Amino acid sequence: MNKSLIGISTCFRPGYDPKTDRQKYFQLVNPFLNSLSAISETGARYIELSGLPVEFTTGEIEDRLNEMNLKVLSAHNYIDEMLFNPADRYGDDLASPNDVKRNVAIERTIKSAKRLKQLKGKVLVLHPGSITEARGRNEFWKTVSDVISRKASYEDYKNKIMKIRNEFSSYYLESLTKSLEALIDSEKDIVFALECRNYPYELPNARELKLILDEFRGKNISYWHDCGHAFFNELLGFYKQQEILDASKTRLIGFHIHDVKIHDHQVPGTGLLDWNFLKTYIERAKYLIIEVAPDTPYNDLKKGFDFARKLIHNGDL
Repeated sequence: MNKSLIGISTCFRPGYDPKTDRQKYFQLVNPFLNSLSAISETGARYIELSGLPVEFTTGEIEDRLNEMNLKVLSAHNYIDEMLFNPADRYGDDLASPNDVKRNVAIERTIKSAKRLKQLKGKVLVLHPGSITEARGRNEFWKTVSDVISRKASYEDYKNKIMKIRNEFSSYYLESLTKSLEALIDSEKDIVFALECRNYPYELPNARELKLILDEFRGKNISYWHDCGHAFFNELLGFYKQQEILDASKTRLIGFHIHDVKIHDHQVPGTGLLDWNFLKTYIERAKYLIIEVAPDTPYNDLKKGFDFARKLIHNGDL
């Protein structure tokens, strides 16, 4: 039987209205508590923290987790006590060539790691940043939609992003390496795990991941795979999902499990992903987190959780 631990991310928020200001909503206490309660009702015993209300103390969080018989496996950076910053949502500035921004990101990440240790969590999942010269969310999603619906090819978009990446990526990779050097000795009981990202102008891609893991061999730097994000990169010709998984080798520590239709964070088993292919890699990860959109209906979340448990324990679907 697979020995991975499986949990649910608190990015799921029962009753969430997509029309509301997401940044403000994720700062509210009651939606967070509702998330914990609903996750507990699914039968899950483990969670990933994503979006903590800043007014909630660490002790209060511990009390609520104990009440609901939940344990923390991982957390999305940041989980310190500062307000959500849309310009640096997850420690994106860890790869910034701007040392002032980068040092703030390092400080906040260290505080998040210390808080995660207090909550007895294991892995801090990092979004290490993007090449700002290539950013373009709207263009990315339009390209994804067009390719999935077979209205267009990806070649023009891919060539444009790769040209900018080839010119600027080394500066961001150098900055990220400096940040990781500062993190590895800050909290030795926490694993800092780089997550693959959906936007192809974000770090790391498959080549960069291998370089980083080789650079920090034997250190508390690992890899967290997001199957939806990697799907987009394969769809648009940047790298194959298998390529980045193979690049992580034995350093694959966690998996974000969700599906893709046009957008990601859909209920596992309802979209375009090949779960029989992913199963072999999922079995290698220590921690598995169901990560669905905040407004996912509870019954759908429960079906996704049951799907994932069947996948990892019972073989082919």
